[in-house]
Amino acid sequence: MIVYAPSYAGLVHALKIVNSEELLVLTSNVSIKNFCEKYEIKCDYFDRFVAETRKDYIKQLDNVKLIAKKYKNEEVLFCFYSRDIFGLYLIYLLDKKNKIYFYNKDFIYEELGKWRVLNNLKYLKDLVLLKSLTKLPLTLFKLNDKQVFFGISPKKLESRFKSSKHNYISVIKNEIFKNNQNKILSKVDLDSNSIIFVDQGNSIFEVPDSIIEELKSMNKKVFVKQHPNFSISNNRLNEFLQLDKSIPLELIVTNELTLIGITSTILFDEDLVCHKKSFINKVIWKDETNKINLISQLKKVESVQII
Repeated sequence: MIVYAPSYAGLVHALKIVNSEELLVLTSNVSIKNFCEKYEIKCDYFDRFVAETRKDYIKQLDNVKLIAKKYKNEEVLFCFYSRDIFGLYLIYLLDKKNKIYFYNKDFIYEELGKWRVLNNLKYLKDLVLLKSLTKLPLTLFKLNDKQVFFGISPKKLESRFKSSKHNYISVIKNEIFKNNQNKILSKVDLDSNSIIFVDQGNSIFEVPDSIIEELKSMNKKVFVKQHPNFSISNNRLNEFLQLDKSIPLELIVTNELTLIGITSTILFDEDLVCHKKSFINKVIWKDETNKINLISQLKKVESVQII
């Protein structure tokens, strides 16, 4: 099986259903590339750049076409519908000669109506450009009050790739996942009765010193798992033990561990059995809309205790 993994959530889900020896990871994320190399998982890494002009987009799309030509008669899993136009373009190209599975692991964002696009010249110009180049059924989603992004509705993807509901993709194979976990755990020095603080950087909120003090007061060994793509949110987090930031936490978490985070995707993973807590009310938010949206989604996850 191939998993297209721009982020770790798709990679982790693939490792819940397929033995690592049978998996090929297709990614443009250098952190995932490094992880695969370290833990001997086959990986096809391709470099990407930020497209700003029509010429840039065309060059990037041509690169994606070359990648798609490499694969035929494969099963391909992908898990994200948002903020990855080139990845979605790749999936639609792969669909011509491969069997595609979509299993959403993304957040649910508000889809903006056509009138919002028509009333904003920039949105309209961008949408016309992207649709003309990719021929994808793109639409506009709201990230927060100031930011929007293009993606494809999960409902459209589920309709297009109907095999996504097949048990092969949606049902976790516990024995396979445990075997994959054990391969990673054998190389990680982690006490079972510990706390892991999941750092997300400071792009949407600030982590104050009060959180560091609270972690110190818990009288347990505290490990910090930095975000693979962002700088640490508060330098004082370096006072704790550090985990390899290229390792997906889902692959090393055991039942006895306590996970503490803010809105990390691992907190939303209902398949993960451990103690999960969120400090979502203790950080300093940069955008109130983001906070409201993510709190409402986090409250739906019964296994997470909001502190």
